[in-house]
Amino acid sequence: MLKNDGREASAQARAAEIQTEAIGGTRDLTPLINRMIQLSAQAAALNSAAALREAKDLLVEAARLKGLLPAPPPPPPMPRMSREEWLAKYAPTQ
Repeated sequence: MLKNDGREASAQARAAEIQTEAIGGTRDLTPLINRMIQLSAQAAALNSAAALREAKDLLVEAARLKGLLPAPPPPPPMPRMSREEWLAKYAPTQ
């Protein structure tokens, strides 16, 4: 039988702390996704099988959450330019 030497309570407290600091009550998932990516990098740096599995799981979940984000707005249309204006702005200098 495995002993529970406080690690489970510590993990639950840390999960609550991460949730509070990462999303802070907002519905924006970007800070949470960024935090998951940071944690996956830290886990991968441990270089153990368990840590690498957790890093993979964090990245998979971050990718899933990123898919839920709305698409960014399209860029504004380019203004119409005459040939002379375009050449003045973009032509290479000689």
